Amino acid sequence: MYFLKGDATDALETIQDILDFCKTEDDSLHFASLRLKAMILMSQVQLSYGSSQSTNILLLNEALSWAKKFHLHYLAAIVEMHIANVQLLMGCAKNALVLVRKVLPLIMAHGSAYDMARGLLLYTKCRIATAPLSGEARVKVFQSCCEALESVKQNFSKIGAQVRLLQTWYIQAQLHNDVGNIAARNQCAWMYRQLETQNPVDLSNMLHIMY
Repeated sequence: MYFLKGDATDALETIQDILDFCKTEDDSLHFASLRLKAMILMSQVQLSYGSSQSTNILLLNEALSWAKKFHLHYLAAIVEMHIANVQLLMGCAKNALVLVRKVLPLIMAHGSAYDMARGLLLYTKCRIATAPLSGEARVKVFQSCCEALESVKQNFSKIGAQVRLLQTWYIQAQLHNDVGNIAARNQCAWMYRQLETQNPVDLSNMLHIMY
């Protein structure tokens, strides 16, 4: 809740309390899972509020080692998606794309609607970032990404993830604009404005949404 309210200080203090508590317990699977989730959340808070990306990668690599130690395969996949997100933010889009392609099948097979949507959204962002600079190949990639975002919107809508849905409409409108599909762009822009009117969101804050 502190994180969602924008209170980074209290969020980090609470997460640290959880991590300290886990350290006092035995290495049972229950506390391993709790510790891992706390580490993931800490990486999100730190990255959202100015921590260096390299420091964030170190924390996520530690979390990944922890997940592998206890054979927490799904949580390991989630950690790797977070790593890919940081790689994308660092400008290492090709590395991010490779990593997302590796773990996305597990997410799509076993994940919740939310995890599937954000996984496919990250994959789409990576494809956009690595698309050819011009020509028909670029258009085909963008058109494919627009199609993928339909599934993303459907899953975000199922669970009422309004901010994520807004972000998806925004990206899709940009893609349609880039390929010259003005009618589709206008429709996306209209849907975005309708949803934003019901759920006002500062677009600058949307850019800090982590994986």
